[in-house]
Amino acid sequence: MNSILKKLSLTYQWCLLGITLCLIIPLLIALLAIILGAFGIPSFNQVASGNLIAVSELIVQDRFWQSTWQTIKTGILSTFTAFLLCMFFVVTSHAKRRFWPINILAGLIFIMPHAMFAILVHTVLSPAGLFAKTVINIFQIQVSLPSSEFLLVNDSASLTYSIALGIKEFPFLWFIVVGYLYTHSFEQQIKSAMTLGYPHNTIMVRMILPQLYKVIRLPLICVLIYSMSHVEMAQLLGPSNPEPIALFMLEAFNEPSILKRQQAFFMAIWLLVLVLVVLIVLKFAERLSAMLIRSQVTQGKRTHYYCFISYVSHAIYWFLLILFVIGLVELCILSIAKYWTFPEVLPEGITLQHWHMVLATSAKPIVNTLGMGVVSAMISVCIVLMFLAGMFDMTVNRAFRMVQQKAPHIMSTILTLPLVLPVIGFLFGIIWFIRGVGLTLSMPMVIAVHCIYIIPYAYFTMARSYQIFDNRYIHVASSLGIHPIKSYFKFKIRMLSPVIALVFFFSLLISFSQYLPTLLIGAGHIETLTTQTVILAQGGSKRLLAVTVMLQFLISISILLLSCLVIYRYHSKRLVLNRSD
Repeated sequence: MNSILKKLSLTYQWCLLGITLCLIIPLLIALLAIILGAFGIPSFNQVASGNLIAVSELIVQDRFWQSTWQTIKTGILSTFTAFLLCMFFVVTSHAKRRFWPINILAGLIFIMPHAMFAILVHTVLSPAGLFAKTVINIFQIQVSLPSSEFLLVNDSASLTYSIALGIKEFPFLWFIVVGYLYTHSFEQQIKSAMTLGYPHNTIMVRMILPQLYKVIRLPLICVLIYSMSHVEMAQLLGPSNPEPIALFMLEAFNEPSILKRQQAFFMAIWLLVLVLVVLIVLKFAERLSAMLIRSQVTQGKRTHYYCFISYVSHAIYWFLLILFVIGLVELCILSIAKYWTFPEVLPEGITLQHWHMVLATSAKPIVNTLGMGVVSAMISVCIVLMFLAGMFDMTVNRAFRMVQQKAPHIMSTILTLPLVLPVIGFLFGIIWFIRGVGLTLSMPMVIAVHCIYIIPYAYFTMARSYQIFDNRYIHVASSLGIHPIKSYFKFKIRMLSPVIALVFFFSLLISFSQYLPTLLIGAGHIETLTTQTVILAQGGSKRLLAVTVMLQFLISISILLLSCLVIYRYHSKRLVLNRSD
């Protein structure tokens, strides 16, 4: 039996090594490809042209430097917005241990793909939106056409785009912090500080938040890099002149000219340089903040001016909730509106014609969305379970045990690499490699790229629950003569089934929101609800767009409710078993 287990474990280790290489090699290939592409090598079959005239022409353009500044500004502002929202809500909700209102809001924001959230924000803040119509009718303002004087979307300063992107990324940080707070208690520290006369908010800012920052530091870096390379929200909410450098890259890459593509590859390298520069700035900001907090702590002042955080948090919470409700109501009305003139608050009639039109043409996008989502989510969950089993369950020899002790840190580093590399640069490199070796862009490759971006999120979501699992159940089963592999599936996997189901639905939603990988790796031939939404938002009928967005929201909210139902049924069964005992 022991020899069989050793052979299985050895085979398992080789499988893990192969999967790890499958995750790392595409990233290295993409990095090498964008470097070679910047030097004018269109494929493996051609040699370097050595012609950097296209790059020199790009550098002297004012548009290039304006896009560079726009990218830096957007990345910093959106990351700062997400960080502030997370910290403000933590300070406010931790006082009463009431996380569920923020969890509901964060969950509703999270289930919406980026394109859908951008359309919702654009709908609410538009000069012809429901909010503007309501204000005009309440105050009896004489307006016949929507005014562009108070245009809040597509502003040249990109404030709306940056703040909206920060709000969309806030749930990612929030769920990580809340998961940590559920497993780590700071009550003793807070009580000790309160006996010294410090207010609760002051304790949270000076003592607890610096500890929580260590938890979200890596996710915060991922948010920063993602914000600097994001595309779909930039297309819908961002400025067009100057646009962020990611849009500039995409425009150059879609040109048939080889010189334009060379410029696109150079901008991908330039984006990596910008990311490194901003990370250095972030490091200095961390040290400066640490010095300021340390000086405040050593002074020992019992200041009460942090109480404003509670009022600001409540105001932001209700603002976001009202924004969400108004946007959904307007999109719902618009999807069934017959004729809706400005500035009337309600349409003249309702019709289901637009729903019939969308449903008649959306069968293929819906099947593609659900099919690719289910397959990529299943593959990602299985790979993550294999990694976790190899890190915490398989112990064959002393050398492997030594590797297991460092495995969580090693795996966190490896799995974070897809999130650290800018998305658009990675996709350019993958396309360069696929075309260079003579392959064709297809749906299996789209699913593979989806898995590369799903696996990190699935790992971070599942790792903690897997690690704290009580393995004494497995030991008892083994002592009763049950095979270790059978006991693993019969006890551990079954007891972790709610977490696995939650991670599966979580991965499914992430796959739904993948716009750029589906568009570029699929060469524009694979239609999904997300790609259809972005296309309609850039120049289609508003009513058809509203129907598509509502359809996407209904699918996402159904997945969320299904995950809640699975967890509820599991806990209700356990409650019945406990009562019967």
